[in-house]
This record gives sequence, C-alpha cells and structure tokens, in this order.
Amino acid sequence: MSNPTTRPASLFIDHISPLVCLEDKDYSDFLRKWGESVRPGLKAIVIFSAHYKSNSIIISSSDGPYSTMYDYGPGFPDKYYTMKYPVCGSSKVAAQVKQRLEQAGFSCAFEKSRGLDHGSWPVLMQMFPQRDVPVVQVSLVTALPPEKLVQIGAALRGLEREGVLVIGSGGTIHNFDEVDENATKPEKWALELYILNCSCLSNFQCNNTISISFSI
Repeated sequence: MSNPTTRPASLFIDHISPLVCLEDKDYSDFLRKWGESVRPGLKAIVIFSAHYKSNSIIISSSDGPYSTMYDYGPGFPDKYYTMKYPVCGSSKVAAQVKQRLEQAGFSCAFEKSRGLDHGSWPVLMQMFPQRDVPVVQVSLVTALPPEKLVQIGAALRGLEREGVLVIGSGGTIHNFDEVDENATKPEKWALELYILNCSCLSNFQCNNTISISFSI
C-alpha cells in the first residue's frame, strides 16, 4: 500500500468508456485496487480530463459537490443517465494549483458551476467510491503545443508532498473512425504506438513523445 512518501506524484488513467470503467470486471477491479493503494494519506485529487477543453486554463474552485455530466451522448443504458458522483471540490487546492500555474507563466481562471464529465467521474467512482477525497478538475488547453503541456505538469510537481495526487484521464488511442467492433485483438499500429509512448515516458524521454504526437 502507498503512503505520502511512496505514492506516485501522478497517474495516467485510460477512461475508455463508462461501460468499461463501470462494468468490465477486470478493469473496474484494476481501478479499485489502484484507488486503495494510493488512498492512505491522500488529501485531494487534481484531475485533467480529455473531455474538458478550453482556450485557457480553467480550474474548478467550488467546495460544494459536483454535478454529474452525461456528456457521452445517447445510446447508453438508461442507468448511465441517472448515476451520480457528488464528490466535493476544494477551493484551497484550486488556489494552490492556480498559484503554481501562474508562477509558471500560464493564464488561469476559476469556475464554480461545471460538473464532472465522463473523463472524470466514472474513473473516480471506481477508484474512490466513498467520495471522501475532494477533487479539483482542470481543463486542457488544446491550442497549446505539447511542450507547454509538459510545462503544466512540471509546474504541479511537488503537490504530492502535500498529499495531492494529479491524474490525467484520457486515452493514448482515441480514433472512433478506426474502431472495429468485431476485432479480437488491437490493431498493430495502435499497439506499436502505445508501446512506443510507454517506452519514451518510462525513460523520461518527453521530447521523443512530443515528436511522436506531431508525426501521427
């Protein structure tokens, strides 16, 4: 089990689909076990969702419970439009995030009304079902070059010493045009890209990862 000195500073979680997060036993067990492993001493979560995009950095700063967004469109079972994950936010942690990012040269703003989108709540619901860890959701600025996104992460380094876990929720591959519902194994190109990205990141080769993202 993790503690404040051994817990990773950040995690990248593939939120895939709410159906997978919430109903696939292997993946939901994986998320639950990760949540249990990082929970001791955890005071707050800062999460970047691939489905929260903006022109400048926006930080959720309400202390109250979040509403639950069903932003995945129609076609899901009815229960997926009634599920709730009313976890509370933290204006204190939001202020810490804003201060760090502004000191790194980024323009930031607070907001208090946006709910948790499907890049956040299905993952968090499995990892922290008790809703006892406050959450701060931060937007992704899609116009920024990858180098700047790396700098955003660097600016938040050190929050782990204060009991804060940073989570990036998205997907290495997210191309619905290439989805084959009858496939029994990953596409060769997708698996190669995934392995290459993992190799670069595990060896702290951020420049290589950035080059890959521009070449596909």
